[in-house]
Amino acid sequence: MTDTDLPVALAKIADEIDAARGRVLGLVADTPQAQAYWQPSTDAWSIAEVLDHLIRAEEGSARLIAGLAKRATASPPYPDGLIEFAWHPPTSDERWNVMVPDPAAAPSFGRPVADLGENLLGQGVLTRRALARLTEFDPRAVTFAHVLIPEPMNLAQWGRFIAYHLRVHARQIEDLKLPYRS
Repeated sequence: MTDTDLPVALAKIADEIDAARGRVLGLVADTPQAQAYWQPSTDAWSIAEVLDHLIRAEEGSARLIAGLAKRATASPPYPDGLIEFAWHPPTSDERWNVMVPDPAAAPSFGRPVADLGENLLGQGVLTRRALARLTEFDPRAVTFAHVLIPEPMNLAQWGRFIAYHLRVHARQIEDLKLPYRS
């Protein structure tokens, strides 16, 4: 199976991630570099830092999914006919404001916004490959806890979390674009 012909439930997750990524990329398209580096306060991220964080966080999540999938050989087979993997976000507020729990996901400063956009787009290929690994077993059989979410998530829910995370930061980017004055 290639990453383009995912079963329905995983294809929905991939599409959800792609839509959220597309929203982020649409928000930053044609953003001047000065605006991308602007911070409303010393303790707030810039648009460029949000993008860098999104790349790092999605890469880490995709690696986690793929790595755990490699070890899931004794799990039940992928459930035929499943149309959706249920998951409820930690909050309905897509302005979820928390500290970055993993230093590897902390953003760096100074990368050009165009490069960040290309990297975020490219990350989508790696995430789809990770989701394709989930067709080899029932991804509900393997769970892993996120440091910020009380209940462990199964590997399909990790995919849903990636989409949610992108949407949270899309709202953050919208908020950053409103007060900017060149």
